[in-house]
Amino acid sequence: MSTRSSYDSLIQSSASSDWERAYFYYVARGEKSIDEWIIDFLAAHIQLPENRKFSLFSSHTFFNEAIMSLPMQIYSRHEGRKRILGLQIADSSQIQARFAIEIEPQPQNARFHSTGNPLVDEENYRLWEELLFFQMCRRLLYDTGALDFIVHEIRQHY
Repeated sequence: MSTRSSYDSLIQSSASSDWERAYFYYVARGEKSIDEWIIDFLAAHIQLPENRKFSLFSSHTFFNEAIMSLPMQIYSRHEGRKRILGLQIADSSQIQARFAIEIEPQPQNARFHSTGNPLVDEENYRLWEELLFFQMCRRLLYDTGALDFIVHEIRQHY
């Protein structure tokens, strides 16, 4: 089995012991950066709703797992027409958030430009919303310091 497929299978596994093995086999040995490992892990485990009739930004939890004993939740909600994506990292007791941040789309991305015909626009709207979601995930991790916080916490304990 190639190194890449072994890494991918560990990252995509549902067993937390496999995630830790991926960390120790690839990150601790210097074959992968810790940032790359976290992003690969989240990309494999963020769950978009299967059959959604409403906005992707209706109240929904996309990710609620502990990465290397660090409880983390990625969720969405909306206030009126404002779409909000949030990240919360709890302490080990999962009672109090140690890091919490919410972001909104950038102004130039806040609106879907529509022809006004829902029969034509439905598929395009869904694709636009998914792209907006992943763009916001990237901003949530990189621009807010969340990824740095996660890396620091994992390095503290491992």
